[in-house]
Amino acid sequence: MAYAGYWLLPEKLQLSAYGGMQRCFNYGLDYTHCYTSWFYMGSLVAYLGRFTLQAYTDSGSRWLEGETRGFSSAVTALSASYGHKGWQVSLQWYNPFVQNLKTSSSELLNRHLHKLTAAYSRDWGNRLTLNVSWRLDRGKKRQAADKTIHLKDTDNGILSTP
Repeated sequence: MAYAGYWLLPEKLQLSAYGGMQRCFNYGLDYTHCYTSWFYMGSLVAYLGRFTLQAYTDSGSRWLEGETRGFSSAVTALSASYGHKGWQVSLQWYNPFVQNLKTSSSELLNRHLHKLTAAYSRDWGNRLTLNVSWRLDRGKKRQAADKTIHLKDTDNGILSTP
């Protein structure tokens, strides 16, 4: 695995990437299955005062467990948010231009039986989400307790030198 993050414009435009490889080995009484999968994630975030714009993508995950090889959906998202005085409004667009998203699939790798299962979702394809939130911070603000330690030479654990 590897991760990298870089400020293209200091404190304004950030690029980050994450990726790696997964190698799976599964041994049974009458089978041996090995599988290598690659994965990645990338994001670009622009901080424009009270506005934040983000583009995100990942490849999903692929794995092998026993005699089942699986896949979880890849995700692409675009988002914009605006915050002011404890309020935040954001708009997210998940998997743009995808009408029927393949969310997961599994394949049985048994030598006597082959089975392929896939799940699709129209809810996650081309999904648009609007969020409105606010921060409630009423009440008295108290300062943290100031704790000082007063050690004496007679306390346990204190060694004194003559």
